[in-house]
Amino acid sequence: GNKEQIIESGKDGKFTLKPQEGYKVKLDCNGVKPSDEKLELDGTVAYTFLGITKNITCNVSVESIY
Repeated sequence: GNKEQIIESGKDGKFTLKPQEGYKVKLDCNGVKPSDEKLELDGTVAYTFLGITKNITCNVSVESIY
């Protein structure tokens, strides 16, 4: 599926992803790296992008940790 987030130019953006147990998230934002990536104890990963000034498109996939 797709999800869009509208952010005012120069502001920060944040989103979280939680893969099913036994999997990890792979995030590809066409060369744009998150300013912060935080893994929570429950497996949720929080991504923060600071000072966004252009459109960012990210593709998400998962891979097994086994």
